[in-house]
Amino acid sequence: MQAEPDHKQEVARLAELDQAAYEVERKSVAKALGFRTNVLDDLVKAARQGSGIDDDGKQGQKLNLPETEPWPEAVDGEELVSRLQDAITLYVVLSDHEALACALWVLHAHAHDWFSISPKLHIASPEKQCGKTTLLSVLGPMVPKALPTENISTAAFFRVIEAARPTLIIDEADTFLKDNEDLRGILNASHQRGGSVLRTVGDDHEPRSFSVWCPVVIAGIGHISATLEDRSIQIQLTRIIHAGRMIWARRAVLAGLTAAFGAGFQNVLEVDVRGSSGGACRVDQGPWAAMQPAIEIMVLRYG
Repeated sequence: MQAEPDHKQEVARLAELDQAAYEVERKSVAKALGFRTNVLDDLVKAARQGSGIDDDGKQGQKLNLPETEPWPEAVDGEELVSRLQDAITLYVVLSDHEALACALWVLHAHAHDWFSISPKLHIASPEKQCGKTTLLSVLGPMVPKALPTENISTAAFFRVIEAARPTLIIDEADTFLKDNEDLRGILNASHQRGGSVLRTVGDDHEPRSFSVWCPVVIAGIGHISATLEDRSIQIQLTRIIHAGRMIWARRAVLAGLTAAFGAGFQNVLEVDVRGSSGGACRVDQGPWAAMQPAIEIMVLRYG
């Protein structure tokens, strides 16, 4: 459906604003036009690119990590996790418990700041064409501020986390992570709230701390380092050849599930994660211990 001329004029006007001025107006304008704010963001971005306003002369493209639009109604947690599992297994062959692990990790990513430990999700396979990249393409629209990459430097890692607080989705880890000790060390540090690196910045070399605390998915062929495996929930994929129709992941459908993590559901997480008694479904070892609050919410409230 094409926007009316007055919509186009308003989008063009917004495209000429600086970022601060646009942020002040975006919600009220989106409501007046009958748009969701993420739709308005996309239209303004396209208008800026078309006019060259976004061209700052730097290499590469600016990151576009829109905030998740909350679902307008209350969310049933059990139904939500079930729908997440169904969506995942529609595109990727997984066991029931692996699909549940992925669904719970998605929930964890949305409630990340309520946790003190953040286990990574490690998607591994013994060979190519086992579905790793497909699973990443399914999980990406489900998690908040997904930032997929097939390679990342140490400096880019901590700077993008400090600037954008994304969910970092790393593919092809076997091609560059094995011999990069600095990056492995920072990934290890991102396991715990408060994990950071120190760097000097500016002409006066002022020491500054950069946060490395964010949800991380790592995918690749074979094993990752023992310290990273110890900090990860493991999803082991195998190559399965079977007759059937290939179903491609539809981003718009999957993104609809992301919106279901609304403010109301996060309020439930706020109460239960901080007030969890630790008495039910106790998990005592490994990365699943960090997921204990999410598991207890499912058992106590929805189990």
